[in-house]
Amino acid sequence: MGSGSGSGAPACPADLDGDGVVGGADLGLLLSGWNSAAGDVNGDNTTNGEDLGIMLSAWGPCPV
Repeated sequence: MGSGSGSGAPACPADLDGDGVVGGADLGLLLSGWNSAAGDVNGDNTTNGEDLGIMLSAWGPCPV
């Protein structure tokens, strides 16, 4: 789930494919995991509107 910094929580949890950018590929992964844990961004083990909101607010390059 996302790209981690190695020190606790992932630096960019909405970056589901780990490429350093939250974009269309991540959105596709999130939507394909809807109502399952597969695209979960917030750690509640289900992919839903809350995860979508987090992803959209993080859209673009991940912080370094």
